[in-house]
Amino acid sequence: MAIVEGAADEAIRLLITDPATRANPYSAYEHLRVSGVHRSEFEIWFASSYAACNQVVRHQKFRRRHGDSWERRGALSGSLGRPWLEDQARWMLWLDPPDHARIRGLVSQSFNARYIEEQRPGIQSVVDGLVDKIAGGGTIDFVQEFALALPMAVICDMLGVPPEDRHDFRAWTTGAGGTLEPMPSPEVQDAADRATEALGSYFSELIEKRRGTPGDDLLTQLIAAESEEGKLTHEELVSNALLLLAAGFETTTNLLGNGLLALLRNPEQWKRLAEQPELAGNATEELLRYDSPVQMATPRVATTDIEVDGLAIPEGDTVIAIVGSGNRDPERFEQPDQLDIGRADPSPLSFGAGPHFCLGAALARLEGMVAFETLARRVPDLELVDQEPTWLPTFNLHGVQSLSVNA
Repeated sequence: MAIVEGAADEAIRLLITDPATRANPYSAYEHLRVSGVHRSEFEIWFASSYAACNQVVRHQKFRRRHGDSWERRGALSGSLGRPWLEDQARWMLWLDPPDHARIRGLVSQSFNARYIEEQRPGIQSVVDGLVDKIAGGGTIDFVQEFALALPMAVICDMLGVPPEDRHDFRAWTTGAGGTLEPMPSPEVQDAADRATEALGSYFSELIEKRRGTPGDDLLTQLIAAESEEGKLTHEELVSNALLLLAAGFETTTNLLGNGLLALLRNPEQWKRLAEQPELAGNATEELLRYDSPVQMATPRVATTDIEVDGLAIPEGDTVIAIVGSGNRDPERFEQPDQLDIGRADPSPLSFGAGPHFCLGAALARLEGMVAFETLARRVPDLELVDQEPTWLPTFNLHGVQSLSVNA
């Protein structure tokens, strides 16, 4: 057992500190899954098996906060008083009932199944336009030319952000997203502070414009909710607009980049998709499982003593479900390290579950399905230029930073 525990601690250390392990974390996960749930030297529990991750993200007695857990989290990372932490304290991602339900209920009106399906023609139009630009264009960076451009256009259109205002968003959201890593460094937190202040200033100005000239967009709807007493404060509106923007394209960009890389590294699967476009939906689920764009669920805190995978998690302790590991658990999936776009019931954990199930899951799935089907149909001869692309330096937000392909 001592050897297993030592291997698990080393795996966690490498996941946090080693770029090569963060880029390809799956061998490290094998050491973690031996115990299913492991209490690290950072006094945080990590769930890594499919069963344990599934239990953590669904258990109603795990909450985002309990007691002084938010303050302890800030103290552990040396972030108390920082602008990024104060801003994230208002994100619905980090809230529990009743505030979580109040804010999510207002936003979810624009993310219901009917509304998302109505976006299909628009998404198809954007995808077709992007493919028109890259087809026959020789060597391109797929991330910049397609994987970033598609979800950026979709979420900005939903929010009512003008095209001319979008050029700084990737840098800003990357800066803010660095704090979703375990134990972010002071340099990462400095960047997050700058990004948070820049995004906050931008949305404050845009909100003022929308007050005078309302539009048919999500931001206008939220402004209307702000004017109703007890619905949404101005600070909550700005903070959650930032969250919606970042969540709306960062993870989907990673889904598209990671997904195309996986398909082109497995040419028989790419060919199969081109020949069977009806598999696009299932292929998207399998790609989410195979190389998840988010590797960890948001930390949960036990509000009472809870048993997970046979181990007792004491009240007040923090648990992180490493969903990227659960998605490769051989106890749940046959040949988990093999990509199979026809896999029966991929059931990825990538979007979480329960009250905090990813609000944009249906939108991301639709974008992925339309994108992969159209790419395989219209540019089936896509090929990798660089077999070992550059990865983002982060662990949790997991994706290729660039991806050279011949189109």
